Amino acid sequence: MESLERVLSANRVEIERALVEAEGELDELRNRERKLEQVITRARLLLGLEPLAQDLDQSAHRVSQLPLHEAIANVLRANGNRVMSAREIADEVNRAHLYTKGDGSPVDIGQIHARVHAYDRLFIRAGGGIQLRATDAAVDPEMAERFDAAMLEVYASAMREVGYPARRFLAMVRGRGGLEAARQLLSKPGVSEGFRRLAEARKLDLTMEYQVMTAEFSQLFSDRERQIARDRLLSHGLGEAQLP
Repeated sequence: MESLERVLSANRVEIERALVEAEGELDELRNRERKLEQVITRARLLLGLEPLAQDLDQSAHRVSQLPLHEAIANVLRANGNRVMSAREIADEVNRAHLYTKGDGSPVDIGQIHARVHAYDRLFIRAGGGIQLRATDAAVDPEMAERFDAAMLEVYASAMREVGYPARRFLAMVRGRGGLEAARQLLSKPGVSEGFRRLAEARKLDLTMEYQVMTAEFSQLFSDRERQIARDRLLSHGLGEAQLP
């Protein structure tokens, strides 16, 4: 038993790295499936169509696993981000089976108001109704999907390069999506432990902040958010010429 424990301990880092890669690949597949379901649902909403009847039994439970704030955002985008009442949004969410409560009952307007209040970085109240903030209304779903993949790679890089399992970061990305996770981290003072470890290893090009600064994802973030990412990189040893 002791010899087996020694073998397992000696190979723990390699096992964790392989596990991270496998979980990352699975996450990408699930994320791709989820994004396709969202795009299909948005298209059918725009055309005024109901979800495909033959797909309801198989996929309604998967679509309903979307966080409610994402379901609200989907409805607003599908309606051209016009001002919508909480009742209109709840009706659309329920009609398209984008989200259901744990007991299977439909979403009510109280939940819509509560989630909009909790995610005031995503939504604004205007003209007696609800809208996405301008920056989120214009988010390209494919770009957001690529950023999700980039955030999973940040986690894998921290494991691969410095042996640091940033599990809280991974949970944020999985639970909120890469974009929301990055915005939340940028809004907090200081840097994460994963960032610090990568900085010590001179691997700042593998951090979330570096991805935020790339031209590919510049449209996803405000000038203030990009400035925060820039300041963190420069203050931890990255030179001006090394910025993306």
